[in-house]
Amino acid sequence: MRFDLLLDLLQPCTGISILDFELFPELPGLRNAWRLRRVRGEEELHGTIELVFVELPKFGRDPSADRRTPLGRWLHVLKFGAEVLTSKESDEKSDLLAEEGIIMAINELERINADRVMRDRIEAREKWVHDHATRMAQARREGLAEGEAKGRAEGRAEERRSLAARLLRAGQSVEQVADLLGMPIDEVRALG
Repeated sequence: MRFDLLLDLLQPCTGISILDFELFPELPGLRNAWRLRRVRGEEELHGTIELVFVELPKFGRDPSADRRTPLGRWLHVLKFGAEVLTSKESDEKSDLLAEEGIIMAINELERINADRVMRDRIEAREKWVHDHATRMAQARREGLAEGEAKGRAEGRAEERRSLAARLLRAGQSVEQVADLLGMPIDEVRALG
């Protein structure tokens, strides 16, 4: 199949990361989008994959992040969530609450924050996920080390059998080869 036909089959994909740190401090704007480009050349995979990074610390410094826009309101809630919940300023709160999704998110945050049992469950789940990932990584490291050790041992045993067979062909006795290589006599006999 031709490459240009394969490109037509690709579906657009956008990944959005909302960061609480500045990933690109040298770049202006709180939203920076990146696309794939061929390493040797200028061709770009238009409309296929786009990675968007939203850097919350830049919110307020970027004039495009106006709280009067839906994106600006959401970014305000994401950056100042706790302050929004406790804010007594009715203008600020009513401006943000113009978005139905924000109302739902704030209600859910208030419910979770008010419910100690729910907070404990969320924290326990986060701890379990972290502990599970740590255990899996450790098990993988141990499994790799065990597999490497077993492979080395099998390789040494195979090399010893090969050397024993060569010594037998060279005229050494079974007892001499077994003694020299530290192998059981029965195993050396089976090679001859």
